[in-house]
Amino acid sequence: MATSISLKPELATMKRKKRKRRVPEFMRRVYGDKYVNTLGNVILSMLPLQNGGTLGAHTGCRCKGRGCLGCSGDPMAFILRDGDPPDYRALISRSFAVLHLLPDLSLPFSPHVRWTQEQIVRRVIDMESCIPYRHACSPISRTCRGSSGIVSWISSSPMIDVFCSSAWSLLLTRIGDEFMFHLLRHTSIFSPLNNGNYIQIAGAPFTDFIRRFIRVFYIYMEIS
Repeated sequence: MATSISLKPELATMKRKKRKRRVPEFMRRVYGDKYVNTLGNVILSMLPLQNGGTLGAHTGCRCKGRGCLGCSGDPMAFILRDGDPPDYRALISRSFAVLHLLPDLSLPFSPHVRWTQEQIVRRVIDMESCIPYRHACSPISRTCRGSSGIVSWISSSPMIDVFCSSAWSLLLTRIGDEFMFHLLRHTSIFSPLNNGNYIQIAGAPFTDFIRRFIRVFYIYMEIS
């Protein structure tokens, strides 16, 4: 009996280590290890601090007692639940993301879903089309560069189907439309492929960060 009790902490530690996702090397080198995380953890980092600096239940939540991500005592358990579909679980726990801009953490979390996922996706495309310099590879959309260098935003991209999938639609019901808007506009998201590689589905192109890194490196070399 004593032996089984002494092994429990070790087994628990092993399970925790198995659940931890290792950041892919190419993301760690370009973005930095502390800035890359699973999509689920990136969403948690967007939550405002409550109750003296802790996440979790609090009075006066905008869900009015119905229960939501903002007032959940275990936010990750609210996002990812037993019985969730495999594609949704993969989206939350196997996709990696880099958050480029935090939402206003002084504002309370809004659980409301007033838009459909497709409406949000198309609205983001419309908003990004007004800022041609921002994302050469816009979230959800494909871009083409003509000889004039003007970015042409194409809303018929197959990526719309990706972001309007059942997994993303389920995520919308868990995080609300305000968080979904912020995710699609201000994160770089990498989805896993079956061969162990990743494909970028949102955010500024990964190659832009590489070019920026190389440019800074050469400037440093010239100065030194």
